[in-house]
Amino acid sequence: MHTDATTTIDRPSRFQATPQRIARQKMVRQARHNSGLLGVPFDITFEDVTIPERCPVLGIKLQQTAGRRGDCSPTLARLVPSLGYVKGNVIVMSWRANRLKADASVDDMVRMVEFYTRRLSVRP
Repeated sequence: MHTDATTTIDRPSRFQATPQRIARQKMVRQARHNSGLLGVPFDITFEDVTIPERCPVLGIKLQQTAGRRGDCSPTLARLVPSLGYVKGNVIVMSWRANRLKADASVDDMVRMVEFYTRRLSVRP
């Protein structure tokens, strides 16, 4: 069968290279790379990653940007960093939320909130 440059191939929509699909693929590739660098487990697939409309932590609208990452960019985060990039331990959140979380434990985050609540409520 001969095709020319004007011929297009109809593909099911699940295979279309949408910006969200490309972002999900990049997240999985980056997670695989990071797991090797960090020495943590990796078993997620493209289907395990969904990008919500809003950050589940901060409630801000997630926006994919071309080039540089911004506070509203979707990123893949490990809920418990030491468990790695495994099913049930990853979530998509804003880059800002992921930076704030870093590798802090829940106890660390609670202590930080308590500290700033006390510190900022006693203003001169």
